[in-house]
Amino acid sequence: MSSYEKAKNIFAEMMFAAISDAKMCAGYVLDYLAQAIAFSNHQYFRKSQTDQIEELTDMKKVPKTFLELYRNVIDESDVEVQRKLCHEAVCVVREFLEKESNVDKDSLNYNTDFQMLADWYAELSYTWLRIRYYSRRNDPVKTYMWGILLQQELNIVCDDFGIKRMGLMEHYNVNRLNEFADYADHLEEKMRTIITEGGGKIHEYKSMEEFLHEI
Repeated sequence: MSSYEKAKNIFAEMMFAAISDAKMCAGYVLDYLAQAIAFSNHQYFRKSQTDQIEELTDMKKVPKTFLELYRNVIDESDVEVQRKLCHEAVCVVREFLEKESNVDKDSLNYNTDFQMLADWYAELSYTWLRIRYYSRRNDPVKTYMWGILLQQELNIVCDDFGIKRMGLMEHYNVNRLNEFADYADHLEEKMRTIITEGGGKIHEYKSMEEFLHEI
């Protein structure tokens, strides 16, 4: 789950929480929204939660009103006003991330740790295999459920790395499972190209013996 999604979930809890818990939720909404902005800049916070404002100030891309909203939430004693401010902060960051996700691959910041992306791909590669396998067996349930898992993972990694989102599930059709698998293959090749052109190394093995030797 991406940092932005975590912020949204905590905000939902905040709407129904008692005063003390609501104020705690407000702080975590800010924390995860700040992390989402940092990831969009291909950075992580080097210090603790208490220094986020200072570190965000030095980042190149930050929503114009976010720092002001951050401070206003902290300064506000009325929990109902805090809820409204957090809602505004969530919306501001959502719009910011949607705009940033439209960056073309060629303009990505190549200081990004593409090896991290390569390692993510290594863990998810079997999901693509499963989609191919179950689509060929004409099993819509398993094809669909593995598809939504892959879509969630793609959403997270695209948001975190500033890659334009890849809409896999919009191509799902129960009567065209092979076409769905073909599109999944297309996205897999696209992701592999992004990784390798960014300098990441995809670990692949020609045989089980080669794999066992490396581990």
